[in-house]
Amino acid sequence: AFQRKKAAELRASSGTHLASWNALFLGADTVANLVSQQLGEAKANLLSEGQRAGSDGASVAVRLAHGEADLVARTRRFLEENGVNLDSFGQRRPGSDERSDRVFLVKNLPVSAGTRDQLEKIYAAFPGFEKLVLPPTHGVTGLVAYATPQEARTAYRRTAFTRFVDRPLYLEWAPVGCLDQENKKQQQKAEATTDIATK
Repeated sequence: AFQRKKAAELRASSGTHLASWNALFLGADTVANLVSQQLGEAKANLLSEGQRAGSDGASVAVRLAHGEADLVARTRRFLEENGVNLDSFGQRRPGSDERSDRVFLVKNLPVSAGTRDQLEKIYAAFPGFEKLVLPPTHGVTGLVAYATPQEARTAYRRTAFTRFVDRPLYLEWAPVGCLDQENKKQQQKAEATTDIATK
């Protein structure tokens, strides 16, 4: 009962709290899961300091650091190739919290096959769904875009903190200008406003 009440409170307040933007953050457990999948080695073996089979005997910290660096580089490359402006995530200034009203981050995703298809099925069910940007094999954070702010808010409120596989979905409004298509729409809107003002 307590968990249900807490989940309801979180959903009710979703979108009002300010969280930190970090589309490239990977937790230690996530890195370990992804690296073990890549190497075809059990996570327990990967984390074993004395394990030598299938490795060069590097320490746990070194293995995970190398794995995280590789995953972050691959994630960055994928996001940039799919129209994500990563600079917008690093332009946050004190007192400045400009957020998109059509694009949001979906965090805390499980490292498992089929995550993208399951997630796309959920968000495509809401009107106005435009795009899901999620690395196909190593995505733990995705971007979801909708055609209008109202449609985005509906999907956001209906899915924030809901159960996805074995964990809750953490959502956060993305920074303004994080998607190329969003920048184009903002430019078109500004031009239309200018035309109206001129007339």
